[in-house]
Amino acid sequence: MKTAFVILFLFLQFSTFPQVFWSKVVDDQNLNKSSLTCSTLFQDSLILFGGYVGTASCPGSELFAYDLAGKRVWEKNGYFDVINSDSNSIYTAGHIWMDDIGGLEQVVLVRFDKNGKELFQTNYPDVPHYYQYEFIPNSMDVNNNGAIIVSSKNSIIKADSLGKVISETRMNFQHDISWIQFIGNDAFLINTNSVLYKSNSTFTQLDSISFKENNVSALIQNDTIYCLFPNMLVILDKNFDILGTLLTSTDIEFEKIKLFGGNLWIQGIQGNQVKIIQLHNLLFSDALTFTLLVDSLDFLVSQDNVIFTGTSKSGQITVYSNNKKAEPDMINLPDIELVDFDIHHIEIDYWGNFP
Repeated sequence: MKTAFVILFLFLQFSTFPQVFWSKVVDDQNLNKSSLTCSTLFQDSLILFGGYVGTASCPGSELFAYDLAGKRVWEKNGYFDVINSDSNSIYTAGHIWMDDIGGLEQVVLVRFDKNGKELFQTNYPDVPHYYQYEFIPNSMDVNNNGAIIVSSKNSIIKADSLGKVISETRMNFQHDISWIQFIGNDAFLINTNSVLYKSNSTFTQLDSISFKENNVSALIQNDTIYCLFPNMLVILDKNFDILGTLLTSTDIEFEKIKLFGGNLWIQGIQGNQVKIIQLHNLLFSDALTFTLLVDSLDFLVSQDNVIFTGTSKSGQITVYSNNKKAEPDMINLPDIELVDFDIHHIEIDYWGNFP
């Protein structure tokens, strides 16, 4: 096992975009609550996000598709804990409780086309898991052949391009699995807390590397592994040899790294602000500042649009977009559901005639 630590400081100049171009609040009916579980971008034009929707005592789950102008294109009922996509299809995985008393559950894999048409649905296993097993999907990846991999905190499911589950493997790592990704078509990158593992197609461990901090996010591009930590971005080759540190900050807490338009994008939090950093050809390209408006924040980037999804302070799934080139008269204030109120005093009054 390798051990890594690198220190490099980089100071960034951020541009500020304090207002939103458009915002939408999902399922803002009286007494209803909703919360975000996952989001992704499909074909650089369709915003997809899922979550729990319903009353506090009886939540369901839905998947929503919006275009870049903020128009809802379609929505689906189902089970959506995680979501992924390739150039042609949208893939989701979720869990369903078959028996609240007995505690039986299944994993549901679904593939959609761009119009929301269901291409397949697989409920696994035929005999549901017991509640104690608790396979709740926390990450999902799809390789170039359409094969699917889904992880929970201690198990991994492999399925073929038709959704047929090939295997389920119970892992015995010291810490819970936080995410899994394909390396090519026949190997996997598995993250558990501060240890990164590489395995073959049968999940036999090939290599590992231990870090001083927790790895919060990562991605693979052209045999290069980008590992994001709360205060730094480290790059490794596919053999887990450390190539260096691209980014370090002492006052921004990094949370996510993604690939959009061939560029690396990083989401970080500083106080009540969201910092979005763009890297092009491994060099700093842009840095943007936005007001933090929601919890469970996720981000997407398409062209000049920076899109955020999350759960509003009042408990509603929310999506809002910022456009760097928007004219001042095109900018709208956010939906009232995005505004948080602090209550400092409550007074109860009694009204009516009393004997």
